[in-house]
Amino acid sequence: MIETTLVHVAREATTNIMKHAPETDLVRIHVDSSGETVSLTVWNRSAPAHHPTPPPSGFGLRRMEERLDLLEGSFTSGPDADGWRVACSVPRA
Repeated sequence: MIETTLVHVAREATTNIMKHAPETDLVRIHVDSSGETVSLTVWNRSAPAHHPTPPPSGFGLRRMEERLDLLEGSFTSGPDADGWRVACSVPRA
């Protein structure tokens, strides 16, 4: 269940990058399975604002958060100093 949830979060996060920041030049995906949790971070550098992007619906972020809640995990998303970050962690079963 943990693997499936993290795959869904990674897929949704990268879909959001393609949808809202198609011209970004750097994306990082990091998975850490050390310790008592498994964490996933998907980050992209802010893209130049040349093309209009679809307005965010918030449903994708909400679905990601709901998936993590089912596993008693944590979820954050939002801008950081130079990009956008989606981060989550799930306790090991």
